[in-house]
Amino acid sequence: RISTPEVLIGDLEDLEFRAKGCDLLITHSHGRQMAERLDIPFLRVGMPIFDRLGAAHRISVGYKGSRDLIFEIGNMFMSNHAEVGPETWRDTSAQASGH
Repeated sequence: RISTPEVLIGDLEDLEFRAKGCDLLITHSHGRQMAERLDIPFLRVGMPIFDRLGAAHRISVGYKGSRDLIFEIGNMFMSNHAEVGPETWRDTSAQASGH
């Protein structure tokens, strides 16, 4: 009854094959090697999460939980970009044009 062209029931190997080119991988701790191989950000959700302290106490439902989950995902994407430094603060277009 799902309105989708395809439903795949598989394992992490099937997911890895289809996750190429994705922006974010969301799975339990066993997905960490896949995220490394695919070089994409990885959010641990579900069970088991055995490589993070306090994972069992994290709340991701309701207003507060949803808000925190969105912040966590946003911070993951922000951390994958180069940090702003002094060399990126100045406008080099004036130097390039000779002014």
